[in-house]
Amino acid sequence: NQMVVIWDRLGAHRKAARLLTTLGCPWVSFEYLPPYSPALNPVEHVWSVTKYGRMANWPAPGIDELNDRLERELEKQKTEQQLLRSHFDWAQLPVT
Repeated sequence: NQMVVIWDRLGAHRKAARLLTTLGCPWVSFEYLPPYSPALNPVEHVWSVTKYGRMANWPAPGIDELNDRLERELEKQKTEQQLLRSHFDWAQLPVT
């Protein structure tokens, strides 16, 4: 099996890729998004939908409640097939 991991250029991501390559994980390859390319990154759309859509104008009573609500909202997005596809459509990435 082959797995391709697509990352932005965060230093921690590059470091993790070097570590996994050094450890010898031949079934994993890494591709990087161009520098500052939020329009190509589906995760940017996930955050946009969450921040400006589902959680907009919701004043969190505290940090614990904010964390709990955020986890629930992100978990919901994993199960909504149409929404999940929209993140990739937004970034103009084909889903096969």
